[in-house]
Amino acid sequence: MNATTRKILIHCHIFKNAGTTFDWSLQRTFGQAFIDHRDDEPMRTGAEYLGPYLQEQRQKQLKALSSHHVRFPLPELENIKLIPLVLLRNPIDRAGSVYSFERQQKAKTQGAIHAKKFPFPEYVDWRMETQVPGVLRNAQVRATCQTQKRNIINEQDYAAALERIKNYFLFGLVERYDESMVLIEDQLRPYFPEIDLTHIAQNTSSRRQKGVSEKIDGINLSLGDERFKKLMGNNQWDIKLYETADKLLSEQVAKTSGFPEKLAHYKTRCQAL
Repeated sequence: MNATTRKILIHCHIFKNAGTTFDWSLQRTFGQAFIDHRDDEPMRTGAEYLGPYLQEQRQKQLKALSSHHVRFPLPELENIKLIPLVLLRNPIDRAGSVYSFERQQKAKTQGAIHAKKFPFPEYVDWRMETQVPGVLRNAQVRATCQTQKRNIINEQDYAAALERIKNYFLFGLVERYDESMVLIEDQLRPYFPEIDLTHIAQNTSSRRQKGVSEKIDGINLSLGDERFKKLMGNNQWDIKLYETADKLLSEQVAKTSGFPEKLAHYKTRCQAL
């Protein structure tokens, strides 16, 4: 990579994983050099669309792009370095967040329709059906490997997703958002000296005020043991990916010089917004 190589951050925006908050920070940092890409159908075609799109004349100043439908492998482009990033979340807590959001969402998607029609336990029953899109079934493993079109996730898919988290993606955790942003700022600053990922939380609900353990206990109580076990079983690979990513994040924190001071400074900067 030489000095003339363009760098573009690619945010692989997983539904209900604090992506709107992260995109808010990207917009604030990069302005018109950031695109929140919402033209979903062409993005789903993968590199054959994304490659030419990033090379268009009108994208010459682009520094960051976010999409719910990034497909892999990313295109290999001459004189352009793509930097993929993903945020992960505890998948059981995420299930409650998805339901809460879809209950309030002004949309006519099947998820929004069923969330308004059913209480949470029956909504989860519907989401567990294999013919229903896998929004609550190992969705994060699916999003980080090559199996977007397949409805059943297996150990091989998990291994592929973990390999990407270890060696390909920049990543953060929703439950450790501030720590994640400190690390990501450090990782991105060589490419984008102006990077500033301070934030004001966007698109949140009252659930955010509770701790993760408390929210998961609430989900267990709401679903009952059998439904809860089914939700856990249908997210076994997401749970394993999340737990491993949590350990990797702790290792990164331990290796980062002056991390407590950097974290305190980051929180002060956020409070000043």
